[in-house]
Amino acid sequence: MPPPISPIRALMRHHRRRLLVGAIACGMAATAFAPLFWTVPWSGWLPPAGLALGGLALIALLRGDLLLGHRARAARPDAPSHATGSGSVMAALDAVNIGVLRFDSEDRLLDWNEAMETFFPQLLGVAEPNATFRELAEMTVRSGYLHAPEGADAWLARRMRIHAEGGGQFEQRYRDGRWLLVNEHRDPRGELIGVYTDISYVKQTEARLSAAVDALGEGMMVFDREARLLLYNAQMARLTDAEFVSLLEPGRHMCSLARQARRLGWIPPRLLRRALPTGENITPSRWEWQLADGRRVLVALQMVAGGDILVSVRDVTETRERELRLTESESRLRHAVEDLARSQEMMEQQSAHLVQLAEDYAAARQKAEEASRAKTDFLAMMSHEIRTPMTGILGMIDLMEGTRLDALQRDYLSTMRRTGDALLTIINDILDLSKLESGNFQLHNEVFNIGHVVSDVVDLLALRAAEKGLRIEVGEALHIPPWLEGDPGRLRQVLLNLIGNAVKFTDTGHVRVRISVDGLPANGEPARAAPGTPLVLRFLVEDTGIGISEEQARSLFDPFAQADSSAARRYGGTGLGLAICRRLTRMLGGDIGFDSLPGQGSRFWFTIATTVAEEPCLMLGEESAAAPEAAGESHLLVAEDTEVNRFLAKTMLEGAGYRVTTVTNGREAVEALQVQRFDAILMDIHMPELDGIAATRQIRAMLPPLCDTPVIALTANVMAHDRQKMLDAGMDDFVAKPIDRGGMLAAVSRQVRRFAGIGDAAQ
Repeated sequence: MPPPISPIRALMRHHRRRLLVGAIACGMAATAFAPLFWTVPWSGWLPPAGLALGGLALIALLRGDLLLGHRARAARPDAPSHATGSGSVMAALDAVNIGVLRFDSEDRLLDWNEAMETFFPQLLGVAEPNATFRELAEMTVRSGYLHAPEGADAWLARRMRIHAEGGGQFEQRYRDGRWLLVNEHRDPRGELIGVYTDISYVKQTEARLSAAVDALGEGMMVFDREARLLLYNAQMARLTDAEFVSLLEPGRHMCSLARQARRLGWIPPRLLRRALPTGENITPSRWEWQLADGRRVLVALQMVAGGDILVSVRDVTETRERELRLTESESRLRHAVEDLARSQEMMEQQSAHLVQLAEDYAAARQKAEEASRAKTDFLAMMSHEIRTPMTGILGMIDLMEGTRLDALQRDYLSTMRRTGDALLTIINDILDLSKLESGNFQLHNEVFNIGHVVSDVVDLLALRAAEKGLRIEVGEALHIPPWLEGDPGRLRQVLLNLIGNAVKFTDTGHVRVRISVDGLPANGEPARAAPGTPLVLRFLVEDTGIGISEEQARSLFDPFAQADSSAARRYGGTGLGLAICRRLTRMLGGDIGFDSLPGQGSRFWFTIATTVAEEPCLMLGEESAAAPEAAGESHLLVAEDTEVNRFLAKTMLEGAGYRVTTVTNGREAVEALQVQRFDAILMDIHMPELDGIAATRQIRAMLPPLCDTPVIALTANVMAHDRQKMLDAGMDDFVAKPIDRGGMLAAVSRQVRRFAGIGDAAQ
């Protein structure tokens, strides 16, 4: 029969879980509610004290429970372990996440609860039974599991010293950021019980509270009623010097700090002489003081709840400086207001003057715009008025060259053609420069063959070179993709100008043309760039002509500039060609330059940006589109008010096999179409009674099939906006004056063939 148990022990055994949970709850409540009382000076000690209280209560209960369990097992050796008090205590501790380790009197590990395994999974998972305390401690610090800034050896020595002294209470930080509060106690039998409580939340709360107090921007010190320092914040350390900070230790008396504060000039001497006996209330006071380093601080001294003393220090240097600046600003503002009043009248006078200037500027701008429009209209008119007679001159030369002529007559005609071509080049250069300056110049991208463009230019200038005994040499460009995308017309214009200049200014020697691709070797393999690949082409035109001096080179690309007046008299020209070339190459994404020596020749180069393109596929019948097909029975109507141009167009078309009817204005053209059907109409733009634009609109308003009759503009208006106006009116194609026989026949062939296709589809 087991021995009787006293009533007190029976009560403890019956209520041990309630007492255990209550003790733990006290500790946790102290920790949880501490932030609500942080203004109280001793609140900083509340969480550790609460946890310590709970830990001590826990150790006491655990000891009692274990003693009860030992005695129960002694009385009933056959009792199962889960029936003992130890198991129930461990289960309760697991429920509140408190870890417990137990060592015997020889410091060998006895047991631990499940919560301890969550704290040290890496340690207890490999711990051997009967492992010693030192082995576990060394394993912990060597594995790097805990935070030991002083080093593993120093930490281990300190830890073993605490253990040798019978345990105690301390905080430990671990690598994963957790904080544990450790309470160790050795009972009379020599067994050691260690209680581990997770205080990470408490530490985080303390850090937040500390940051909040530091964020106030004021230095704070709290003394107890015996004038001993309890705590201070980080801002206080930043406001003081290193010597003063070294004295800020808890328990330091205010008098020892006052001597340093007096040296800094924070506290007037009269306040230092006042005694602060225990329990005596002091009169709250505030004073502002200038420190030795020039800063100004506001110091406040007051009593708080419980008789503690709060000293706050705030740096007001910037505040006072702002106030001083504000005072100075107010003074300056008063002077500024007075100056503003005096300036008001001047501003009103200036405002009236500016209004007048704005009106003058608007009027000048309007005049400039009117002058620009007048210039454009003048150029368009001059182009039309010059091109119209040039059409007759060059056209008649073209017709005469088709007749039987002797050598002298053919020489006369050749001279006339060169003169006419030179005059036409001047007209085109002036128009191009005007369009470039006005920003109305547009590029037209299309797929072209680079070899064809270069050979066309060389073939055009070959006869002129041969007359001077020269030969234009073109280097093979095997490394250049043959099909590119860009503006071949403008490329041809630049090449024609540069190669033409080389032929013009070279009497003996040679003219060479070279093409390369920037970034590829000159003697490399043929480029196999994929379509869409960007390329930069470089062209080089070299001659052995008269050359250019350094002085002449400075203005060579300026409009109307030439090397010298004697060259202008000998070779002719307006000096616009190179200026246009520079602007064209830059519009094409490149540049132009040269190097030259007088009497030895010149080397002109330019670059353009292009894109590799696929070889275009010719559709059925497209091969014959390059040249006019036989006219057959096609009947054409020519509307032209100038008799010479009317005769010229009629003769050229009839020579190609077309039947031609002519009228003198747009009204007659509309009436003729209403009477008889035509396969195409060649319509002049400027005609009396009804011009070509209005006549085309009337034709498009007719019923089918008359409204579908192709209308080809015969125009001396080559400006881009004029061409767009023709297309908007319903014209299908245009032929520029002076009329080029091949160009006109090609346009007529295209439109006649298209109109025939429309008729077939309608049938």
